[in-house]
Amino acid sequence: MPYVSDKDSKAGSISLQRVCARAVPITLGIIALAVAMFTWGEAGPASAQTDADCEATDLGAIDFETDNRIEVNGRWTSDDCDSEFLSQSYAKNYKFDLPGPSQVRIELSSSEGDAYLHLLNEDGGRISHDDDSGPGLNARIEANLEAGTYIVEAAQASGRLRAAAGFTLTLQRSTNCDAIDLGALVAGSPLTAEGEWTVESCGARFRDDTPSNTYRFQLLEESAVRIELVAPDGGDPFLYLLTGDGAYIYSDDDSAAGRNSMIENDLPAGTYLIEATTYGDREHGHELTEFTLTIDVVDEDRFLLKAEDVFVPEPVVAGQPVTIHYRVGNAGRMDLPGTHSAAIGIYGRGIYSPSENIPASEGNWEAGASYHSDAAAAIPTSVTHEDLKPVTVTFNRPGDSYVFLGIATYEQQEGEEAEEVAFSGLFKEFVVLDGFAFDPVKVRVDGLEYEVSAVADEEGKVTASVTSAITPDAELSLDARAEALYTAGVRTQKLEGLFDRPIVDGLSIDGDGEATSVANPSSKNLMMLFGRQYATALRETELRTNLREHVSVNPQEVEDLLVAMSETASARAVSMVSTWKGLDARVGDASPMTFTDAFALHSQLSYTEKVLAPLVAAGEIVEAAREAETGWEDEEVQSMMEDFEDTFSCRNPASIAIPLRRANILDLPWMLTADTEMRAALPFYETAADAVLCGNWADNENEQFFENLFIDEAASMLQMFDIAPPPTPTVAPYRLRVLSRLVEDGRIEHWVELSSGEQIMPESRHLPADATVDEWVQSSDVIVGEETIGKIQSRRLEDGRVEVGYVTVSGRAVEPNVRYLPSDMPEDVWFRSSNVTAPRSDSS
Repeated sequence: MPYVSDKDSKAGSISLQRVCARAVPITLGIIALAVAMFTWGEAGPASAQTDADCEATDLGAIDFETDNRIEVNGRWTSDDCDSEFLSQSYAKNYKFDLPGPSQVRIELSSSEGDAYLHLLNEDGGRISHDDDSGPGLNARIEANLEAGTYIVEAAQASGRLRAAAGFTLTLQRSTNCDAIDLGALVAGSPLTAEGEWTVESCGARFRDDTPSNTYRFQLLEESAVRIELVAPDGGDPFLYLLTGDGAYIYSDDDSAAGRNSMIENDLPAGTYLIEATTYGDREHGHELTEFTLTIDVVDEDRFLLKAEDVFVPEPVVAGQPVTIHYRVGNAGRMDLPGTHSAAIGIYGRGIYSPSENIPASEGNWEAGASYHSDAAAAIPTSVTHEDLKPVTVTFNRPGDSYVFLGIATYEQQEGEEAEEVAFSGLFKEFVVLDGFAFDPVKVRVDGLEYEVSAVADEEGKVTASVTSAITPDAELSLDARAEALYTAGVRTQKLEGLFDRPIVDGLSIDGDGEATSVANPSSKNLMMLFGRQYATALRETELRTNLREHVSVNPQEVEDLLVAMSETASARAVSMVSTWKGLDARVGDASPMTFTDAFALHSQLSYTEKVLAPLVAAGEIVEAAREAETGWEDEEVQSMMEDFEDTFSCRNPASIAIPLRRANILDLPWMLTADTEMRAALPFYETAADAVLCGNWADNENEQFFENLFIDEAASMLQMFDIAPPPTPTVAPYRLRVLSRLVEDGRIEHWVELSSGEQIMPESRHLPADATVDEWVQSSDVIVGEETIGKIQSRRLEDGRVEVGYVTVSGRAVEPNVRYLPSDMPEDVWFRSSNVTAPRSDSS
């Protein structure tokens, strides 16, 4: 399922209203996270506090027998330690012991300050943090913890910018989190329970900071069971079905009417837990409502289309494409009726990918059927479906993110509009890292060995470190650090799993190899290599002679050209893969990868995936079309072409002239003519050529690779990658119009209107009624914010008209193309000049 823009969405596809209803709390949560991150300084490990005054106060153990509540009253003052996680913030540390596994609630309240909590393990590793989950600006953490010792940092956010403040810290075991036993479920006797979500409710197992109630029931014999969670007062239920010992089985958000939840499945006899929670967290009071839970044995046959699973591979790194897989099915006991259809959609930040409606038919939506987009989301009973395609997307913003899988069921009676009759949705939440994370690896740069690691925290922030193996405390040069990071990145992100990369794995490599030197992975170099190969292959055809004699291009000749280029590409790919196998065998824990090996691998892999792979695949398609009885119309050939476009094509391919110019091809004109005629003669040639031209653009990908490795500008790296330093940023000039109107006393008043629509009124802005003819009169300064951008000038002409102009901050006079006011202009009507470009004061 490729990316589909809003304008391409199909009628009948899933309404975004359902998705938007969920996206609001997610967006608010991310905004809150962003605000918190803005207030933080550089975070270091909690163990960095070595001052005796910063040691944690021991509060003792939480007593399970008496369920005691530990309470501490304190005061933040200027004598306190700094928080390890918040800049300009006072903090006090406390330590407590937990004698056994339990859910623990920690609350930090202050009527004078802004409380902020951090929960750490005994070694100082951060487990959780919270700002405002309690009432007002108070903080609350609720966590399921194993037995052990824990540290609490009680901080006042931005405390050093505020006055001293008192606080209360409480710790207690959550005793009301045990499951409520509803008894045995039998046909004809549904189980029901009523409850309420409040800020005091226990926390959910699978959703951060959301209140929940847990229930237990016994199923005496295998049955079809329906579980419904309904919040009549506008809440947003979220339902989990678990095994008796708390292991996940199913979850649901919106399968019941409105925003209510429902799980319906065949279950074997046994004991089950139900976690009745809500989508909104404790900060969203409108989600904290009463609810009703109903569990019943289903005895009627009906269809039930469900979103079963969505799979997002880990890790997700900002700027790096990931492929999302999913599974949907009919969990009901009857086939979807012939008057019905379904639409599936994948939505998220930057994703809008709906499918076309898939109608009910033989092989579609049969009772018990389950369909997956790829093996990654498969279960033993699911199968592939031609209309279910994976979605490849790039998340550009690090931090919390989500993907939503929705399936809507429609009914359409003859002569009527399709009506949505059911909906099922499933969210997958995850963290986008701001760079590559990997365990420590050893690399070698210029004969020196380094250890490189990159560790991610729970918010997706990655911290990279490079240390010398000989002198760990030595300060490294910018170039040495950059090259060590780069080598580690190639080792972990490209060499590891190299032969499982889809494009490399899909290469059909046979025959002898043809060694090729790839100078670097830049766009410029890839274009040059392709331009040379293309020109060589084109010169070996009869196309130049035929075009000179005005002979039409034979499609067979174009096919021959593609096959010849494919054979050359395949031979080069054989050589590349042979080199990589040797490198893979050579590099291990005892043999660090060198910067030279890393650079060569990156260059060769880029050339192979972006130039050679599409050429090899194009040749295979030509051969398949030649062997097929119906040629290019053959269904398998058509399918191969669709897969080819999905894999290699892009929206804006380069012109064939660019790689030919990069290769310094002198006989360029006839080649451009040949390219035009070949595109007309064989449509697939255009697809194949554009696919390679799409791959030639590699610089953005290379720069993103640098960014994900936290490599700043290093002269040696930029030079090797043939990447010019970024240009000095220029300040965009203002675009404006001069506004003029005749006022009652005969003067002409002038304003400025910016292209943004903002209107600026100079303090002195009138042309006098008795102004001397042909003498320019200037306004006072035109000021935008605190910046002066020029002055308006105008003069009266002998014929009664008024001419307006503009003077930039450098004193240059600018004449708008439209600049004359009529001699008979009416009063109080604004006239506008044409656009004027006014440089800013720092760029003039």
